[in-house]
Amino acid sequence: MIDMANAYVGKPIGARKLTWFPLLEDPETGKATYGEPIKLSRLISITVTPVFAEGILESDDGIEDDLALIVAYDVTINASQLTDEIRAALLGHQMDSGGGMLVTNTDVAQWGALAWEELLSKEDASEPDKYKKIVLYKGRFREFAETANTMTQGGITFQTHNLTGRFIRRNDGHIKYSIREDSPNADATKLANWFTAPQEYGDSEA
Repeated sequence: MIDMANAYVGKPIGARKLTWFPLLEDPETGKATYGEPIKLSRLISITVTPVFAEGILESDDGIEDDLALIVAYDVTINASQLTDEIRAALLGHQMDSGGGMLVTNTDVAQWGALAWEELLSKEDASEPDKYKKIVLYKGRFREFAETANTMTQGGITFQTHNLTGRFIRRNDGHIKYSIREDSPNADATKLANWFTAPQEYGDSEA
């Protein structure tokens, strides 16, 4: 008998390949469609926090029912650098032919899917790297604050970008999907195409 309780399990120790897929259509029935992938930035950190709809039913001087349903995920990203082109694609700004970015009061952030992968630790250093791959299907980001500091004699402070957004369910109810490469049944086709298109729950198409 295999002792799964004492088997080594990799832990996330890295994060990379932050990728955006513009959401083109989210129909009431049928499949959602996405545009071409956009590599956003080198990733420093990402925090994904579930948002719940909660309710408690009290009766007979006690709690009869306590229900919490995931309705969204709040995402906070610290990225190396988000260029104006990337910001325009995410936040609905406009770029002109001279490389300038215009922000107006009518700009609306765009819907899309967000994918990335997390490096898993390993027991044997000679083993190949394996990753946990994650995708959030439908969300959008908010404009972020920027800070610039003067260079000092003590050194240089790099200015990175902090991006926040909320990802909700699609019309089919799907919010988030993930696969670990160290899973015995990990789908090789989905893993290979993770950053080509948002991968979906269920068997891969032949």
